[in-house]
Amino acid sequence: MGDKVSHPDHYNWLPGIECMDVVKHFDFLLGNVLKYCWRSGKKGSESELDDLKKALYYLQEKIKLVEAEQVDTVSNSALSMLGRIGYS
Repeated sequence: MGDKVSHPDHYNWLPGIECMDVVKHFDFLLGNVLKYCWRSGKKGSESELDDLKKALYYLQEKIKLVEAEQVDTVSNSALSMLGRIGYS
């Protein structure tokens, strides 16, 4: 049985790899997606469905963020092009 604070079993069920070692390489939102998928069905007090819903929530938030960034990039490119042709 792992340390309940720093190495809980639901994050260490794969031999030789801990969830934290993977998720620390991702941003907050994607890290949470991975974390909740990783522990899905492994944490006794919460259901597998709860963890999957949490993962989906963070994934949807990440999608919103990426979509907003794409809109901003397109808008800024259009404004830049208009500025270059004399519209401002």
